[in-house]
Amino acid sequence: MPTCIYCRGVTGPFTGEHVVQKGFGSFQNALVIHNTVCHVCNQEFGQTIDLALTRESVEGLERYRFGVRTPSEIEKFMYKSVTLRSKTEGDFEGAQFEQRSDTTGEKVVARLVPAVAVHRKIGEGFVHFTAAQIAEGTWLQDPKLDWRRGIKVFGDKVAEGRIRALLEGQGVVPIAWRPLSPPGDGEVTIEQEFEVTPEMQRALAKIVFNYLALCEGPEYALLREFDGIRRFIKDGDLPSSSLPPVISHAGLPFSKINAGSVVLKDGLERPVVHFVSLGSNAERNVAGAVTLFSFMTHRVMLAEAFPGQLPKARAHLYNVKTLEVAELGAAVEGP
Repeated sequence: MPTCIYCRGVTGPFTGEHVVQKGFGSFQNALVIHNTVCHVCNQEFGQTIDLALTRESVEGLERYRFGVRTPSEIEKFMYKSVTLRSKTEGDFEGAQFEQRSDTTGEKVVARLVPAVAVHRKIGEGFVHFTAAQIAEGTWLQDPKLDWRRGIKVFGDKVAEGRIRALLEGQGVVPIAWRPLSPPGDGEVTIEQEFEVTPEMQRALAKIVFNYLALCEGPEYALLREFDGIRRFIKDGDLPSSSLPPVISHAGLPFSKINAGSVVLKDGLERPVVHFVSLGSNAERNVAGAVTLFSFMTHRVMLAEAFPGQLPKARAHLYNVKTLEVAELGAAVEGP
């Protein structure tokens, strides 16, 4: 009788669990584990941590860039942990944008977020506030700000009028208003600010733990040595280990892969792939790594000082352009 590797339940029903969430693409021969995760856990993850990873993370936003999701579906993306700001000098420097679909639902466009920028009291520069933060009124008590030195309102005509009326109600009445001037070439350079939340970390750890169950079998994944990472994924409890369960950093977990690369602004190439690996080190720590769209690497500690038989080093690559999955050979660098 199968046992769920997360809740240890045996009553079922059991459903197929994708190693990499299906929200990151429908792949031929996608890695799926069967009779390993119960329907209750599958549903719980789908409505919580998997949703956070697909609809709130910076990798979740990449889905629309590479056609994994249609432009019309980007309306479901929640900018809770990702902020897009203009780096272009001028009136719109620091302004916040969101990627949304156009009126046809066939193209992703940048949409200005209604907001206010208030000049600093000393020196140059502005501090940015959302419309909701302005409505709270607490910004008026900030001694580092002086709206009389300058204030900018971002948004379409309707949003601008609403914000200006709100400011006037708070006693903020500039001598004159002028329209903000867009860049001369009409283009704005956008910078991403993002965080990897605990919910996202749990979803990333689940990918690697699913991969462990695929490579070594569910009975191996049920060993008590993995109880710490199991509880972290299911309930968010931090394992009692010397290392954090998930460490995220820029860069790729491999040296070089040619899999339909895209050229970045700095001239470097980034392969458009998902990657998941499993391995161990000299300290007998069992760990894995996952990268989505090769954006960054998340290393997952599954168990420290593992006393039993160590898992075989394995790695699989999901090619986002061809929608194929392949196991990689020994040339790939392990976690």
